[in-house]
Amino acid sequence: MGYFISPATKLERAMRALLILEGKTTWDDAFISNDSRARTLPNRTFVVRSFSPTRGWRPEGVCQMEIQHHFAAVDQPNQTPNSQQVSMENYVGDTLDTLNLGGQAEATNMSALADAITNAGRWLAIPDPNGTPGDAADLIVKANLDMANFRCDWVKLSTPHITRGNDTATTNWVEIIHLSAFVSHSNAALPN
Repeated sequence: MGYFISPATKLERAMRALLILEGKTTWDDAFISNDSRARTLPNRTFVVRSFSPTRGWRPEGVCQMEIQHHFAAVDQPNQTPNSQQVSMENYVGDTLDTLNLGGQAEATNMSALADAITNAGRWLAIPDPNGTPGDAADLIVKANLDMANFRCDWVKLSTPHITRGNDTATTNWVEIIHLSAFVSHSNAALPN
């Protein structure tokens, strides 16, 4: 079980960190699957549904990941009609912008995104030299020390690429982006 949890949650944490570093989300509206904080709308939840190790005893292999976007579906009385729909599309679009880090040249291999995920994951384990012991940033580092050797070797969009989690849209929408990624452990530095 430990081999599933470690690579799975590491990828979830790294993807959340990447969107935070890109300015697309914050700690307050981005959650990993086992996060127990109260979730207000809108929010993103990063979930690895499965992990297939290369060998049963090695914590490396392919993760099937979802980036779920939860959003209120009902326009409030003071809102323009369909404003929630437009806001949801922009919210999902911010995630898609981040997934397109390498631009059109990276359309098939997405190596720039894999390197960015790796760097974001490792960033979680780097203490702030000017930080204060016990402050929020220090606590984040202490909770993510296992990310120091995290690596995302490759990432690709899955099929289907986007699905809906709530087709009825009675109270909220869920738009889900599907990815596959190979994650491993490496002490090697990434190229700049």
